[in-house]
Amino acid sequence: MNSKNKIRVIVICIIQFFTSNAFAAHENFEADYQYSYFINGLGSAIPEIGKGLDSLSSKIGGKYFAYITPIEGTLPITVAVISDVQAKLKHNPDAKFNIIGTSYGGNIATIIASQLNQIGANVNYLAVIDAPAPLAIPKNVHRVDNFVCRRIGCIGQKLRLEKGNDLTWIEQFKLDSNHIELSSNDFVQNRVIGQLTELPMDLKLIPNSKELPK
Repeated sequence: MNSKNKIRVIVICIIQFFTSNAFAAHENFEADYQYSYFINGLGSAIPEIGKGLDSLSSKIGGKYFAYITPIEGTLPITVAVISDVQAKLKHNPDAKFNIIGTSYGGNIATIIASQLNQIGANVNYLAVIDAPAPLAIPKNVHRVDNFVCRRIGCIGQKLRLEKGNDLTWIEQFKLDSNHIELSSNDFVQNRVIGQLTELPMDLKLIPNSKELPK
């Protein structure tokens, strides 16, 4: 085996090692009617990367997804979440679903929301954290928070609603943080936790665009 093939085998083994347990579940705090999905960013299956969203998923409860590259991220996670939603809706048609995605995972979160719209499934809450290329938000999303940061290296984009969508309640936040730390930001974590409690925050108290300290 030549050196290039050896390197290739080593890389494949590393990816398999980190992704074998990437689709973890912290479901002990979930209610029977409300389910949450947390989708981390690129490279998040490697320890020390994506700790903020992992921590948030542990606090709230739900399915947590981490991966290395888009190849084992986008399609597998999209299929896994949609299949899980369909299964839970068969068991309980009143079930509510929340999707939280950071960085590239924010892109995936909007893809999932769009595909759920095509099958008539609603999203109770969507949180997008510094996503570089999110899709427009469809009308099946009840409410969405978009968090972007403003330091060098931040890649988040302002969210927009799909044409004709006058149903989704959208909030946009620009924070004094960097891309890596944004999902660990106290405001972001408290905001998401607040939205996923049985009695969500009163959105009317918060303006559509607000800059907040780190």
